[in-house]
Amino acid sequence: MLDTSDFVLVASDSSVLWNSFSDPTDTILQTQILRPDTTVLAKLSDDDFSDGRFKLLMQADGNLVFYQNAVPTATSYSP
Repeated sequence: MLDTSDFVLVASDSSVLWNSFSDPTDTILQTQILRPDTTVLAKLSDDDFSDGRFKLLMQADGNLVFYQNAVPTATSYSP
């Protein structure tokens, strides 16, 4: 765990194999950088990690866009 809150897995030669900031899911931190073509999706509810109502996307052209998604109405989701 780095001081930036990035969780990093490294190989025995200290090369980075994976880091959490490269694969954001439903949370973004202040020190995190969204690279082009990166998407952050809200979860459907506290205990359902399906795609929720909101999507934040850093497009390849550098535009940061925010979308509202339609969600299934047959779930226990309540805004």
